Amino acid sequence: MSENTMSTELIVKIFKKSLEKTIREIAKFQECDEEEEEELVKKYLKPNYYIPIITKQYKKEQEQRVNIKQ
Repeated sequence: MSENTMSTELIVKIFKKSLEKTIREIAKFQECDEEEEEELVKKYLKPNYYIPIITKQYKKEQEQRVNIKQ
């Protein structure tokens, strides 16, 4: 696994944890019960975020663009 990929995965994990914490704080602020809070988390916390990988080849860059559109 490349260093770039490991760094990207770490950033995604941090972003996801931060987003989950924010969603739960919003639920608390809105005085949601536990069930409503879980619904908010399920609705707004997406499992994966696409982050393109920096490449040196134009062909690989184009492949990433195609994957984004799908």
